[in-house]
Amino acid sequence: MKKKEKGFVFKYNAVIKRIDNRTGIVLDEEKIHNLVVNDGLNLVRNWMAGDAVDNPTAIAIGEGAVAPANGDTALGNESTRASATVTKPEAYKVKYEKVFTFGSGESYTITEAGLFDSAVESGSTMFNRLTFSGKGVDADTDLSISITITVARP
Repeated sequence: MKKKEKGFVFKYNAVIKRIDNRTGIVLDEEKIHNLVVNDGLNLVRNWMAGDAVDNPTAIAIGEGAVAPANGDTALGNESTRASATVTKPEAYKVKYEKVFTFGSGESYTITEAGLFDSAVESGSTMFNRLTFSGKGVDADTDLSISITITVARP
C-alpha cells in the first residue's frame, strides 16, 4: 500500500511566446515546467517563519543554455530584467507576466528566464529558473514570459 504524502507542494509552469509587435499575432508558444531553486525555497521558509522577505516581483531573460539546477542564484547570461505584472488569477495561484520589447538594432536569441525579488540585478534573490528552445527577438518581435506558481496538496 502506497503511503499518502502530507503537506503541500509548489506546482509551477511557464508559457513563453514570441509575438509580432505590429500585428499582435503569436508567432510561437512553448509551455514548460520551471525549477524553484534553493534560494526560492528558503524565501518561502523565511516568510513562513515570520521573517520580512522581498517577494518575487521581476522577470529576467537571458541567453544562457545550461539547464537549471537547484543551486542556481543567477541566470547563465542575463540580457535584461524588468518588473512583472503580478496577479492572483484563481485560488492557490499567483501569476507573473512581462512582455519584453526590443529597440532598433537589438537582436537576441533568448533561452532562459527567471523570477527575482528585484528588478535590479545586484543583490537580488532568484526564486526560480527555466530554460527553453531559443526564441529570436528583435525590434519587430516581442517576448512574453508568464510564470504561474500554484500551491497545492500532493
